[in-house]
Amino acid sequence: MRYLSIFLVVLMFAGCTDHKKLADLQEKQAQLETEYRLLLEESEQKDEFVEEYTRTLNLVYDNLEHIRKREGLLNKMSENMETGQTASLKEKLLYNISSIDEYLQDTRKQLKSLKEKMYSSNLKSASLEENINQLNQMIEEKETYITELRKNVEDLNARVAQVEGKLEAQNEVIESQTTRLNTGFYIIGSEKELKEKGILEEKGGILGIRKAKQLAASFNPQDFNTADITLLNRLDIDRSAKKLKIISPHNPESYDLIQKDDDHTILEILDPEAFWKIRYLVIMTKG
Repeated sequence: MRYLSIFLVVLMFAGCTDHKKLADLQEKQAQLETEYRLLLEESEQKDEFVEEYTRTLNLVYDNLEHIRKREGLLNKMSENMETGQTASLKEKLLYNISSIDEYLQDTRKQLKSLKEKMYSSNLKSASLEENINQLNQMIEEKETYITELRKNVEDLNARVAQVEGKLEAQNEVIESQTTRLNTGFYIIGSEKELKEKGILEEKGGILGIRKAKQLAASFNPQDFNTADITLLNRLDIDRSAKKLKIISPHNPESYDLIQKDDDHTILEILDPEAFWKIRYLVIMTKG
């Protein structure tokens, strides 16, 4: 009976030892499975990062290529603006600057996201980080360029506005001079009306006899009608030609008085250049 008890104790001890070994094996297996899963997840994260890194770099380089092309357009537009071709170039110039700005903001956003994903993936790569930093530095240089370009555009716009102001002022002067050079003055009135307005005066004669009627030395131009001498070829007068007298010293060969009917005469200008050497036409009516 004593030996049987000892045998049972030994058997129980052996069973406990095997159970403990089994538990240890199961724990190690679970640990290995966990480590494998973590390694697998880390590998997947790294693969995703590499794919994201490649995609982002392609996008960044595409943006930089767009920026490079638009910079070439900006330089050409700036030269054209300097030569005075300003019609729609200012709007195009500002549009391209705005487009470059959008590309820069999008690129900076992509690089920031890429750097954050690199850290979260636990992928510590000095070369990758250096590449991202170089690209960020390139973006900063472009942003500085855009800031300077905006200032240059403002300065250029100020110069263009100054030139346009001078041109406008010159055009106004030219237009005013052209209008003045192309303006003729005429008046039709009785002897009494012309004398009252100080346009007609009498000179010469003896004791008031045979005085000559002629234009006054000075008169008010506002009493006259105005006309564009480049357009005025004929003048309708509600009088018979016999009751008309041209007081102003116009060249007789430069015009003709055409009697249409008893109360209607047309003054036809035959030679405008010769006729309008005298800018003030004074026609006196009789009766």
